[in-house]
Amino acid sequence: MKQINSIITIILIKLKILAQRPIVILLCLILPVLLNLLAGATIDRNNAMILEGAYVDEADNKTSAKLIDLLDQAVVDWYEMSREEAERALQLGQVDGVFIIPEDFGRIDERNLKDIFSVKFLIKEENIASGLLMENFLVSVVVLYVEAQQQLVLLNMPEALNYSEEEILSLLRENVEAAKEGGAGLHFEFYGDPGRDGEERVIAIPDYSIEVLFLSVFSLIGSLMLADVDTRRRILSVAGGPGKDYIATICTLMISGLVQLLTMNGILRLLMPEMFRPEGYFLIMILLLLMMIAFGQCIALIPLENRVMPASIILFVSITLGGSLIKLPDFWYAGAGQYIPHGWVMGKLLGLPSLISPVAMLIIILAILLTAYYLQVNRQALN
Repeated sequence: MKQINSIITIILIKLKILAQRPIVILLCLILPVLLNLLAGATIDRNNAMILEGAYVDEADNKTSAKLIDLLDQAVVDWYEMSREEAERALQLGQVDGVFIIPEDFGRIDERNLKDIFSVKFLIKEENIASGLLMENFLVSVVVLYVEAQQQLVLLNMPEALNYSEEEILSLLRENVEAAKEGGAGLHFEFYGDPGRDGEERVIAIPDYSIEVLFLSVFSLIGSLMLADVDTRRRILSVAGGPGKDYIATICTLMISGLVQLLTMNGILRLLMPEMFRPEGYFLIMILLLLMMIAFGQCIALIPLENRVMPASIILFVSITLGGSLIKLPDFWYAGAGQYIPHGWVMGKLLGLPSLISPVAMLIIILAILLTAYYLQVNRQALN
């Protein structure tokens, strides 16, 4: 119990040290919020390698369900959203386009068939991705349009009087399946190299990369601030001091980092209720925080007067090559980029595959922390 109380006391001391620089805390909270608000109107997707679309199903009927079933069979990733979420995702560049399926979609009445199958298509700007998305959606709608057209023709035939509407539709579906099995279908020809990287590649920053950047900077600054020579000397002079100090430092940086992360996300959630966060966002951000803490403990091995420059350069290189400053191609994150700390984080947030699992990354981080502790203790013993 005494050991725990002494560690808690050291943590409180270290938190007070961090609180002595309120301007740093405020900047790391205010700047990412402001940049995220700005990013909401300026972000764009970087390529057409992965097509992602959203649809708003205001009809919620059998015809719209058929349409959605057809969409799910395509190579495009389709997401159902509310209108507000879809518009927000479009502005953030998280989807290439949004289709709004109106309430009267597919209801066969006295209107023209073209009006029955009309939908609204929202895009941020015209590019290859939005064009491909529209064509994919249109192919699915055309299938429904042709089916409805055939239904009307059959229902208006004199012979149809002897059959119910359900029987006619059942016969139509059977004939369609027979035609498909007989080889009837659409033929597509693709020109160009399918394996070639997407064109129209631009530089863009996903909104969560801003949080990755500032959480990294805040963690590094915190590590440097806690490397106060006089305070550490007093703590290390007591029995069990090195171990207690090391645990307290890690706990302090975790607490301060989590407070920053939760506060930042809480403010953004209030200002932007439709804000998008990838699956597993907080888990990956916590691993990033642990990465930066491990990095800070490695930097602590460098003499105090020489720490700032190498720490800043290494962090800048990792952030840049990891895609937190500029949006890099997807193949970079899936390839060499996954072996860079920030590249691994950004790749996971983008939902790209990686050879290093979160559990494996946690084991690597713990190994680095233990190694850094061993080296710090040996260096202090030599001194």
